[in-house]
Amino acid sequence: MYKTWKNLQPYLLAAPQTLIFLMFLVFPIVMIVVVSFWQFNGYAMTPAFSLDNYIGVFTSQVSLSTYANTFKYVVLVWSVCLAIAFPVAYFLAFYIERESLRILLFLICTIPF
Repeated sequence: MYKTWKNLQPYLLAAPQTLIFLMFLVFPIVMIVVVSFWQFNGYAMTPAFSLDNYIGVFTSQVSLSTYANTFKYVVLVWSVCLAIAFPVAYFLAFYIERESLRILLFLICTIPF
């Protein structure tokens, strides 16, 4: 009995977090995917399989230009963050000798964000 409890203990300890994860992250994402295939007539959604929503999004010029602008800004912001973060991290890791000062400077860099 004791050996069985020891084998089950890690799973029982992880069960509440797993249930919360499934309930508040996985289930809503699955529902969004399911509802995205429903038919929409402008006022109501009908639970019937349809690809019209995806066809409308990927053939609309407005949607495509919005996606292009979004990815353009993603690349721009990612590049700027990379250009700033690597030198700061390198400086903190290799030029600051005292650990307490390194932690303080790291917190000064990260707390505002």
